[in-house]
Amino acid sequence: MMNIKFLERTELKQLATIVYSSNQNGVETQNSMNKIYSDVKGYSEDVFGFVWDKIDGLDYLKIKLPHEVVQQEKASLEREYNSRRVRRVHYRKQPVKILKLYQSGMIKQLAYCSDKGFPLECYLVPRVFDSYELLTQFFCQIGATKELLLSKYSPSYLGFDDLSDPHFNQYYFEIKKGRPLKKLISELGKTLMPHIPLFKFWAKELLYAFRDITYKSTYKLTKPITLQNIYVSDIGIKIYMKKIKFGEQRDNNLDYHMHVESQMLKMYAKLLIEMLTNKEDSDSCDRLDIEPELKCILYECLQAEKKTLKKEEERYHQEINRHIEMEQRTDAG
Repeated sequence: MMNIKFLERTELKQLATIVYSSNQNGVETQNSMNKIYSDVKGYSEDVFGFVWDKIDGLDYLKIKLPHEVVQQEKASLEREYNSRRVRRVHYRKQPVKILKLYQSGMIKQLAYCSDKGFPLECYLVPRVFDSYELLTQFFCQIGATKELLLSKYSPSYLGFDDLSDPHFNQYYFEIKKGRPLKKLISELGKTLMPHIPLFKFWAKELLYAFRDITYKSTYKLTKPITLQNIYVSDIGIKIYMKKIKFGEQRDNNLDYHMHVESQMLKMYAKLLIEMLTNKEDSDSCDRLDIEPELKCILYECLQAEKKTLKKEEERYHQEINRHIEMEQRTDAG
């Protein structure tokens, strides 16, 4: 324990400045959360409505796989991409603001659309690139982001320019501003309550975001989605996902899609639990003091992957037995 009696005048001043700054940050965070709650509280109950009931009689064989959905929306995606495409950028006659330097030689910097003037992220990729794996992952990121162009829950890919710079190709992405939800909850030092409208609203928006990634993108996730990937803006009314890492394309079959869907459900449940407890990697809802309906939904989502694997194993054994019976009938005939 520090005894402030022995501190010098300058040290006391620095300590007071730190304490005052921390207090101000706490007050601002509290005010932000109060404003979010008061604004969202006024919305109608239809907005807060969350689908807790299961759908009976769902025929999984009629599920549209992401490859089919993307193919059907191909024309709409191309029209949207062409209407929003950025072909050239400028820097407003100011020093270039570098946002990040990568060890691979890539550079992320702030730029502005030459036609409309809005800010965007510009990735400079060297024309001679040593790492094939990193370059492949970057183009997978572009492909996945372009497929999610009609989704409001992820930043959009806006185009490229391979003529302006003799040493770099330029790739443009939308900037979505907001505060990380993980940081917001940690700074406040409190957790969300399951009965308040704000939690239900964010849970509904996150469900729609996971739906878009599951059914509108054909690319795999290389890392799980956590609360650190969730950002809120416009006093909490808008929510989106950022810094999601995509890998190669998924297999185009129903069994693999069901496996991906079960993984998404598990990530979704863990996000909700972390919002309620502020604890990472929590995969149990047994000790949560929440409504039985919500607890059942979280439990089903957490167990979805195990159930999917069990069903796949059962189908595999059934297929093996079917082939054995066919061979036995052939031998008997």
